[in-house]
Amino acid sequence: MAQDNFWGNREQAQKLIDEAHSLRRRVEPLGEADKHLDDFRVMLELGADEPPAAQATLETELLRDLGKFTKNLDAL
Repeated sequence: MAQDNFWGNREQAQKLIDEAHSLRRRVEPLGEADKHLDDFRVMLELGADEPPAAQATLETELLRDLGKFTKNLDAL
């Protein structure tokens, strides 16, 4: 798209733009899923240093969020 002659053929340019958007829609959910996994890892690491009562609360939150994550992952 950065080439000087990209817009020289408007129809071809639109095809490439549409394809880029389509690919982006497919890839972005995977990147978001990876970010959520990293968030889970961080929460587990931080929770390990918490007192037992706080760990129980964190476990409940993680299980809830993991359920949502799994549902979203299955949809992918």
